Amino acid sequence: MKIGYHRTLGFVLITVFVSILWFVSRYKDQYRETLAVQIQWNNIPADVMSTEDDLIFEIPLKVQASGYQLIWSKLVGKSLSLDFNASTFERNDSIFFNPDTYKEVIQRELNSGFELVQTIDREYHLPLMRYHTRYIPLRVDQPLGFQANFINLGEPKISHDSIQVTGNNQKIKELDILTISANTKNISDTLTTIVYDLSEYYPDLRTIPPKVSMEVRAAKVTEGTLTLPIELLNKGSNMVKIIPDQIELTYTITVENFLEVDPADFKAFVDYNNVSNNNQSVIPEIGVDSDLILSYRINPRKIQILTIK
Repeated sequence: MKIGYHRTLGFVLITVFVSILWFVSRYKDQYRETLAVQIQWNNIPADVMSTEDDLIFEIPLKVQASGYQLIWSKLVGKSLSLDFNASTFERNDSIFFNPDTYKEVIQRELNSGFELVQTIDREYHLPLMRYHTRYIPLRVDQPLGFQANFINLGEPKISHDSIQVTGNNQKIKELDILTISANTKNISDTLTTIVYDLSEYYPDLRTIPPKVSMEVRAAKVTEGTLTLPIELLNKGSNMVKIIPDQIELTYTITVENFLEVDPADFKAFVDYNNVSNNNQSVIPEIGVDSDLILSYRINPRKIQILTIK
């Protein structure tokens, strides 16, 4: 029983070995075959509009390669990635590809071990369209909200003031400005960068760059309080009483500059020449000799100027 089993196993192994030797000897040689090769494009210009399906098609190529390579190519398929600009031509606003015209390009892109023998002399019309391209001004329309302890430090900075736009010729012609409209953005940091994907706002257009950004600078602020005496100017010899004779001033300043505040930079005063009645309520003027102060308020807002006869 064991002897019969061993004989059968030996026969099978010998058969497999012989078959492998035959396969190796049979397909190690070079053969010429016509393969259906799938063409894919790269480096497509921005003004050429296409879909994925438009960019893929097959052409027959006669090549020489080993039997192994040919069998493998037929099993898994063969594809070439060609540079669009180097492999196509235009005529009457249409785009074409002729394999026979670009033999050298095709040979360069074939894998090692493949030799191009023959191409087909045929013009393939590519279902692509070259659209007009324009630079169009960009506007971002997004309200900004600042948390209570943050203030805006000037106009936001947009990365691009105009965008290169490619798309439907009529639509491009009618488009005067690209507008990004978005909901309110709450700012809670000293530097906030907002990125906009233009394809979300204009899906039918191709833009360069595809994304833009807006940079918002803000400052974290705090408040300080000073008590200021009120100075009366140009009162002459008049007997004047100020009620009250001092006010409380609350100022806003960035946190980093808070220790730079000097009380001597503030002054509260009233010019008596502007007082028309013997008993008049006026708003005192405030002098601030510092660029660090962002805003201020006073309490009380008005004081009484009483002229004693």
